[in-house]
Amino acid sequence: MAGGKKNVSLPDALRTRCEKCSEKQKIGSEKILRFLLEKKPADYLELEKIYDSDRKYRNLYKEEADKRGLKFPDK
Repeated sequence: MAGGKKNVSLPDALRTRCEKCSEKQKIGSEKILRFLLEKKPADYLELEKIYDSDRKYRNLYKEEADKRGLKFPDK
């Protein structure tokens, strides 16, 4: 932990529902996700191909995303 900050990898955060993330990291992650979904959906889909090609995590987090007003792009 350099500088007292926890480093969390995206695959680990997805797999563990961000259990190792700090509150600040969770807030930042939601901001980034919201930006990608609303402003850069094609970029989101490219990342999804890399980290969630079978859409396991999309399906796992869909209910939570709906509660937060996040809409996944089609495709």
